[in-house]
Amino acid sequence: MMNQGLVSFIVPIYKAERYIHKCIDSLLAQTYTDIEVILVDDGSPDNCGVICDDYAARDKRVKVIHQQNGGVSAARNRGLSYAAGEYVAFVDADDLVTKDYIEELFDNNADLIIGGYKDTGNHTFTLSEGRYVGKDGLIEFYSTHFHRLYSTVPWGKLYKWSIIQENKLSFDTHIRLGEDLVFNLRYLQYCSEIRLVNATNYLYTTYSCTEERYNLRIEEIRYTLEQMKEHVSVLSEKWNINLSCKDSSAIVLATYPMKKILSDSREYEILYAQYVIGENNANLYERLYSDNICSPVIRGIRLAKMYIKTGHFFKAIDMMRKIKKVYRDIIPSVHFSRYDRAVALLCRCFF
Repeated sequence: MMNQGLVSFIVPIYKAERYIHKCIDSLLAQTYTDIEVILVDDGSPDNCGVICDDYAARDKRVKVIHQQNGGVSAARNRGLSYAAGEYVAFVDADDLVTKDYIEELFDNNADLIIGGYKDTGNHTFTLSEGRYVGKDGLIEFYSTHFHRLYSTVPWGKLYKWSIIQENKLSFDTHIRLGEDLVFNLRYLQYCSEIRLVNATNYLYTTYSCTEERYNLRIEEIRYTLEQMKEHVSVLSEKWNINLSCKDSSAIVLATYPMKKILSDSREYEILYAQYVIGENNANLYERLYSDNICSPVIRGIRLAKMYIKTGHFFKAIDMMRKIKKVYRDIIPSVHFSRYDRAVALLCRCFF
């Protein structure tokens, strides 16, 4: 049974022993005291399970669930099945929140409340205060904010538990990258009021224990992109507004490890053309996959890889710039800052 005013924190935990103390302490230190903390030990092989049990023994607000490893989606779903709050807040085990996190976000009128965040790379993401109600308000929200990065993650938000329960919403366990974005797209279909809060009260830890799940197959990426496209189409039809998932697709594809791009080069390029550039331009599609275009790009990436392995980093960066120019020559209208990011991804594979 849902408790009015209660907020349920759900924390999926796997190999987070070095972070979990600070995470749980930050949740229990909330100035808004009507909370429960649901810790889902997803078969973690370290001491996370013992640590969680210790917190539960000392604080009655803490519930612990132990399960075999099933992935972050299965862990969040299990946590949802135990939640009793009016609102649900997802927190990653390697992240922190400020003590006024819930106090600043809580609003028992809104269906979805979104706040800003800071990350460990000293980047701050802030939002302008805003409330979007009814058809006109939500159309304004989608027109202005739909493609912003905070739409892709479950943390930094409060979700109304009744919407999740009544519409049988859950995280898709077949998706390992982008599962949170697909969940958000499904959830948004049932929102009638959304609030943005000008507060940076979530501290996101970059490059930590969550990276292991990115050892993906190209088929998994395709499934994720199809799910995104389907749910964006539902939102577009519901509000009679032309929404696109191209930016979100680019985010998913940019996260695909560069060493996997090398082995799945042709399939990766096909996905990029279909979901980011747009599949309606048949002429572009043919040009992108001709040997004259695709081969130099993949050859260039392989050369950049060799330069990095042999310590010629400036040559590697120069090669990636040449690759970007090839794409610009084919598709001048597309913004290719993600190929700058590819340099960083490539470096991460070998440092």
